Amino acid sequence: MANMNTERLHSLCKELLESNGTISQSLVEKLEALYEEALVALILQERQNAMDSLQKRVAERAATAAPATSSVKEKVEEAKKFGDEVKVLPHPEGPPKPTPRPTLPPPPAQEPTPEPVVEEKEEPKPAPVPEPKPKAPEPPREVVEALEQRTTDSKPGNRLQKINIGLNDRIAFVKQLFQGSQEDYQRVISQINTMDSYDETIDFIENVVKPDYDWADFEETEQRLLDLIANRFNR
Repeated sequence: MANMNTERLHSLCKELLESNGTISQSLVEKLEALYEEALVALILQERQNAMDSLQKRVAERAATAAPATSSVKEKVEEAKKFGDEVKVLPHPEGPPKPTPRPTLPPPPAQEPTPEPVVEEKEEPKPAPVPEPKPKAPEPPREVVEALEQRTTDSKPGNRLQKINIGLNDRIAFVKQLFQGSQEDYQRVISQINTMDSYDETIDFIENVVKPDYDWADFEETEQRLLDLIANRFNR
């Protein structure tokens, strides 16, 4: 929320108070855009905090491991010093004599294992097969055609759905394709949602949007946006 545009927030609050309880479609879209911008900013801040915490823990572990390594080296040097002073003394009574092995008793005889008794199980009786119920009479063809026509008439028009963009894609588009500007991203996506032709949308991306930004190093992210646009037009 720290990076959000304060003027937009004040303007939206003023518009909401002046609406006298009447919520328009334009006001709903502005609220949705403000919510998405706050969510993206929160996720980016959480990732930055997690990265800072990880770097701090790695530095603490490296500082703790350094004294332990020097202590191990000192112990190795001390062991080498004592090893040079050790001498092998001769045994006064000659080499040690081998110890006689104890005599083990023979293993006990194994008793024959009785054969298991197999119990005969009764086979389950097959379940009775239910008799088929008589089919209901089919309705007249005129009734079927009338119902089908009514279903067709009740469907919504051929209006295209809005482009479906997930949260991870939205973060990548804002950061890489629109140089971190949530407002520019929202303006372009809103314009795409108003277009009724795939060719018109591609021409808008190539000739209007791309010249204002440098997408040379983000070809994979650009292709992801083009794939989502193609899905909107069932390409």
